[in-house]
Amino acid sequence: MWKKVLDKSIYFFKIYINGKNRIIFFLFTIIFASLSIADVVLELFIYPVKIAVYTLAAASFFLSCAMWYTMIRMTIKVALLPFTETNALANRFRHDYAFSSIIMTLPGTLICLVFAIVNAVLGIYLSSAWSGSLAAYYMCLCFMRITVISYSKHLVFKEKYAVIGKIKELKVQRMCGIILIVLSIALLWAVIMLVGGRVGTAHSEVFTIAIAAYTFYKLAMSIKNMVKARRVNDSLIITLRNIGHADALVSILYLQTALFATFGGSQEFTMIMNSITGVCVIFASLAIGITMIVGANRKLKKQMIAEE
Repeated sequence: MWKKVLDKSIYFFKIYINGKNRIIFFLFTIIFASLSIADVVLELFIYPVKIAVYTLAAASFFLSCAMWYTMIRMTIKVALLPFTETNALANRFRHDYAFSSIIMTLPGTLICLVFAIVNAVLGIYLSSAWSGSLAAYYMCLCFMRITVISYSKHLVFKEKYAVIGKIKELKVQRMCGIILIVLSIALLWAVIMLVGGRVGTAHSEVFTIAIAAYTFYKLAMSIKNMVKARRVNDSLIITLRNIGHADALVSILYLQTALFATFGGSQEFTMIMNSITGVCVIFASLAIGITMIVGANRKLKKQMIAEE
């Protein structure tokens, strides 16, 4: 099902979003983004129009990021193709998805750690419980990523480390699923604070826009990696990608709170949007954690029966 949806989406972009149409699409993205920012600052639209404008702005911005990523990726691929064919490491990075996933997770983990430290400092300096809870959440995500990477050494150094075994991989997946469920329940407390009127930390407009771009990039990469990870069918890689999904979901909630805190907005509308987005993020994170646990338990039973 997902493959059919993906193929149809690619076909749509190739046929309809190309050349002049792509420029028009980017212009629509700028228009809807400008309207949404203007409404946050000036309160221009009634409630139903607000929802429509914000939805169109988010959807068009997300698709624009996906198109920019595709164009840049294809340009880099064409430019580096001769190098990847002659260099052994580059060739492995291109063709070995498990290897490239582990390597690309390292900078993402470092960024996540920096983000956690920054929020911890803000939480202490501004006495912000919201920033403190975000710091704790991202610290836990870093811990899970580092744990999975430590069990994935055999995917990077195939000749140096022995394969840890399918049962250990599945136990790691189950452990991370349990942690995600606990984090989702803990996130409920943070969302209750937001709904209670404790808004996120305000940033400069440029920094908030940078957060928005990075958040949509993470979301686009999360969706792309979800499809690729299923094809690999490696428990550790799937676990890493599920952690990435949880990261992207919470980043959306953080971005929304940052937008309202930076650009303003009515208290009632802010509370409604924070509650809706917060509940969606919590349920999605719970679903990811439960899916990881159920999937790991099912595969563990099959693996144990096979090894008897």
